[in-house]
Amino acid sequence: PNTPWFAPVENGWLAENPFGPLAQTQGGVIFIAEAGALSRAEQKGLSQLLTKLEKHHVRLICASSKPAATLIREEILDTSLVMRLSALTLAVPALREHPEDIPEIAAALLLRMTEAGEVPVRTLSTGALNVLRQMDWPGNLPMLTNVVRTAALMATAPEVTTEDMVRVVNQFDSPTSEAKPANFDLPLREARELFEKAYFEYHIRMESGNMSRVAERVGLERTHLYRKIKQLGIRLGSQRGEE
Repeated sequence: PNTPWFAPVENGWLAENPFGPLAQTQGGVIFIAEAGALSRAEQKGLSQLLTKLEKHHVRLICASSKPAATLIREEILDTSLVMRLSALTLAVPALREHPEDIPEIAAALLLRMTEAGEVPVRTLSTGALNVLRQMDWPGNLPMLTNVVRTAALMATAPEVTTEDMVRVVNQFDSPTSEAKPANFDLPLREARELFEKAYFEYHIRMESGNMSRVAERVGLERTHLYRKIKQLGIRLGSQRGEE
């Protein structure tokens, strides 16, 4: 229980100072939530970090929503890095495969956030937990984490109600939850704008509002991405998973 555990929300430190956490995590664990979302610079930093783990008696755990073969085939991660990370692989079921576990996971996440001082003291009502249980969770644990955090921050009472959770879930899930038929009668410019809006909303939802990951996925600089988001009238609000 006293083992040092380093699990940052953002992974920019890998590019800026990959050896930074080693001293404070001596004899402990570094956890990277979504290895498939790492930028090229962050992947390079991770490769450097791997060379120092044994010296500091630090273990590294990386999670990915995609299997190693897909990460290599789609060139998401460098092949040599994937092979180094795949010494021991454990397949974890997607959240949607075990909806009965979601309330317990959500409660544990909320407790951890409360103890870390990230959110006020809150509890999740039965209705709020039922809302979470019914979602499909395309973004898996990172998405659930952001939903729980946002609900705890937005709730006006100690208990997060069904209504509170529905409002938050709609921000994450509604823009592209149902496919809309293409309208081929529109002028090209309007049709392109509709597609671009749906495209960016999809990636924002899949990355749980983390704009650094969205920029990496769509191949845009962050400043260009923010201009495009503003141009298309997409409201980020509390969907953003980074500040």
